[in-house]
Amino acid sequence: MNNTTLNWKAYDIFKYAMISHEKEARSTNKVRKKKVNSC
Repeated sequence: MNNTTLNWKAYDIFKYAMISHEKEARSTNKVRKKKVNSC
């Protein structure tokens, strides 16, 4: 394996982590909004 394939794999992992992090942030924001609305 050369460096380009390694970089692409690292980029895919990084991109996947960022997408999952955004999903978690959105879900937590929804929960916060619900809590604020209930109060």
